Amino acid sequence: MCFNLEAVLYLEQWLDAGEFIRAVSAIDSDNTRSIMADMILTSEKMPNDYVIRILQELCDSAKGINNNHPSFIRCIFDLCVHHRRSDIHLCEAILDQAQTTAQDMIFTGDNYPDEEIEYLSTKAFNFAVDLYLSNNQPDDQRRVRKAIDLSRSMRDDCGHLTLELQIKYEKWLTYSMDSE
Repeated sequence: MCFNLEAVLYLEQWLDAGEFIRAVSAIDSDNTRSIMADMILTSEKMPNDYVIRILQELCDSAKGINNNHPSFIRCIFDLCVHHRRSDIHLCEAILDQAQTTAQDMIFTGDNYPDEEIEYLSTKAFNFAVDLYLSNNQPDDQRRVRKAIDLSRSMRDDCGHLTLELQIKYEKWLTYSMDSE
């Protein structure tokens, strides 16, 4: 399977890569899914839109929640922030997926890794602040609150990151009122 995907990537058949992922999504193998994700992420010529879409399909194809799920979400979010800044709603949807996955993992007895939550929360918070400073969009405050909500999912942090982000958010609100 992975050799077939490698051939598709080498031949730059991006649409076929997506079809291939959909075709093999019935195979419930975290190892195979991880290898395919690595191949896609290291494909230098694949356009970022395809990378994001195919990684999302890999993430969605996982039966239930597995240990790779948080890593896929982080990769997709990072790609969205760096390469799809204009598609803010996609970045926000990935953040929502992280929040839902973190909550689902708590109910199943699994743990969403704290380092993944810390990374996503911090990156999302900074991204929202950057957007606000460049566009002054009111939705950016909602995005900051989502980052803070996600940080609450950390187990071993005792709320330190959440508190830090809330303090920064309150300063932002104070700054916003003073500047108007």
